[in-house]
Amino acid sequence: MRLFKKKGSIVLPGGERVSNFASLGEIDVTVAQFERLGRKHCLDIGSSEVPSDIYQHVNFNNSPGVDFYGDIRCCFSPGYIEQIDKYPDLKNIPKGVFKLIRLVDIVEHVEWIHQPLLFAWVYSLLAEGGVVYIKTPNLDYIAKMYLRGMQAAVTGKKLTNFPFSDHPDLGTSYVDIVKWVNSALFSGCSNFANSDGVMRGDYHHACFNKFWIEQLLTSGESGGFVNIQIFDEERLIVLAQKSNKDVGDVDGAVERLVG
Repeated sequence: MRLFKKKGSIVLPGGERVSNFASLGEIDVTVAQFERLGRKHCLDIGSSEVPSDIYQHVNFNNSPGVDFYGDIRCCFSPGYIEQIDKYPDLKNIPKGVFKLIRLVDIVEHVEWIHQPLLFAWVYSLLAEGGVVYIKTPNLDYIAKMYLRGMQAAVTGKKLTNFPFSDHPDLGTSYVDIVKWVNSALFSGCSNFANSDGVMRGDYHHACFNKFWIEQLLTSGESGGFVNIQIFDEERLIVLAQKSNKDVGDVDGAVERLVG
């Protein structure tokens, strides 16, 4: 496990600091400390793959266990915020109360141009000292694997240890390397349907590397994140903590960033 960025120490509930992460297991232990605060203080956005007795859930699939149904872009993205009345649940998400917000395989589904607004919105939902936990595809890893595959194709070497199994529609040829890159960047699984049965596709609109994630956490309306830990793996894994500042006005953030 490679730690790219370490800026300060995560402060756990109760005041203890955690400064050295040597494994994914240690990250999970840290997140679990915040999960002990219970669902009143823990919010999962987008995945709904964690227990409802620990997390409140925000999801675009209106399935059992979802507390806030709707397209989160209606909370912050120009062109979407006018549609917020379609999703009244989203208006009821409380601001400034969550000690842990989990963003696993979700930030990449928001348009790249609106990422500062997404991060500002998440920042507004966190309580002082709250932590955001992010997992998302890593553009640097995707580029590295593509170049490795193309090098093998050019030299005629056998392609080994390539993650073709990431997508059910892929084979194992050199051409499938390009298909894998498309899948990793844009997604689009063939077997995805929304709760209404419509096959819209599970598409990505952004891809990150370690430098952009750091910038999003430290600049603009979401620039109050401190104690940032960024792990440069096959996926980017991020822990960052909201500083002890007043909760910002995300509506003001939208106006200032796009107005």
